[in-house]
Amino acid sequence: MEWLIGIAVVALVIFFLANGRRDTVPTVRQHTRSAQERAKSLPEDEKDELSAEVRELALEQYDMASAKAKEAGKDDAFAHQVGVLRAVSAVIVQGERVDPYREQELQMETVPFNKLPPDEGRRAVSEYLVYKFFPDRADERSFSPALASFKRQLSADAEKQNDPDG
Repeated sequence: MEWLIGIAVVALVIFFLANGRRDTVPTVRQHTRSAQERAKSLPEDEKDELSAEVRELALEQYDMASAKAKEAGKDDAFAHQVGVLRAVSAVIVQGERVDPYREQELQMETVPFNKLPPDEGRRAVSEYLVYKFFPDRADERSFSPALASFKRQLSADAEKQNDPDG
């Protein structure tokens, strides 16, 4: 009899855990991968159209956020970072409300572009966002240097640590 109650309890726990997983919000990475998979199956003309829309949305959102930051008296560097974050958020999570973990994921997407000059960073982040979903439609030359520089900086910082592999 006890083993029967034990099995029922285990089944109930598994049911609630499985139910809880369905209600969780996907991470930014999962959300992006899902969109990338859907994009692969699109016809070429739709890929062209959607990649142009991604680029336009990113640039538009960057400009709007940057302008608002400047209107609020923020300097160019701050306005640029706000613009980059807004562009990334608009394209990747499409205006959805995000929890603190997902917000950190989004902010990590912005890091390679934050220290670029505003004009260069604006274009780089928009092309990077196109690349995420339509790699063959993006101008890699505009964002690759930023990513390479970021990678070099991470490596240099890691080498300065007592245990770089830690």
